[in-house]
Amino acid sequence: MQSSTAQPDLAPSIPVLALARGLQTLQVSYRKGNQQYHCLIDRPDTLALITYESINPDLREVYLSARKWVCYENTCVLLDADRWPVFRPTMDTLYLMDNLSRMEIFHRAESLVAIGTGCGLDFKYCLKNMPNLRQAYGTDINPAAVQATRFNIQDIIFSGRNSPEDNSIVVTTDPDARALCTLSDLIISNPAYLPSPRYTLCAPDSFESGFAGTAMLKYVLHYAAGALARDGRLVMVFSDLAHREYEQETIRSGLVEVSRFSQEVSFKIDLVVNDPEWVEYLVRERGLKSHSVRPGTNYRHTIHVVALARPR
Repeated sequence: MQSSTAQPDLAPSIPVLALARGLQTLQVSYRKGNQQYHCLIDRPDTLALITYESINPDLREVYLSARKWVCYENTCVLLDADRWPVFRPTMDTLYLMDNLSRMEIFHRAESLVAIGTGCGLDFKYCLKNMPNLRQAYGTDINPAAVQATRFNIQDIIFSGRNSPEDNSIVVTTDPDARALCTLSDLIISNPAYLPSPRYTLCAPDSFESGFAGTAMLKYVLHYAAGALARDGRLVMVFSDLAHREYEQETIRSGLVEVSRFSQEVSFKIDLVVNDPEWVEYLVRERGLKSHSVRPGTNYRHTIHVVALARPR
């Protein structure tokens, strides 16, 4: 799939946050007005901590702004919290894209399903950089996420498939991509993976359901078991806090893990950290690590980017 080389018009009135992750560093460029700034951060999980550190007030201001462009390598998306209340990209998103782009399936796949597009950054990154992609389906249960993704992929040009009637790309709230792709070469997802104690179970349509509970993780595994092509791959992110569910559901789905990338990162989700009972549950029963280095970074967990396939 070919894409236009031109990026969206990054108007000076809107802040820009550009990210490029190395093995041990996070390269950050950001713009306020007509001023451009660059910095190199030596902890790969620092993006999650920007709101809690004052080492760079300008960067913190850009990160917290409700309306901004977020760019990763050659891909930019607009985040507008007032227009589209969706989750902003996190370190999970960066780890997913960084590791996915190094996989053989990324360069071979002709069909893509993205489950949970959010603002559309990882979906658009695939559209722009997967050389053989011919068909793509993105889905999210949040209508605002679907709207944001549709807006953010407007500048994509499909090689030989430019007709408005052509269904080479679909973004919808319908979770069943099999209506478009019977079998998919690549399925990607960054599902909710935080186990919840019984007293904090979230309603399916609540804001918390975007990251709490493990039902979506289980759904993705079982969906992929029936939707992957013979040599296809499911590439997904999960936390070691949900290791129990991941192992159980992987066995039940019949999928086989073929590769894994793991990174310990800071755990700082306000809704959870500000709930002492939830934190106690995660520490006592799920292995959340207490790591008191500085205020606001007391806890750590390990996130995994895994690739799974159908058994041979």
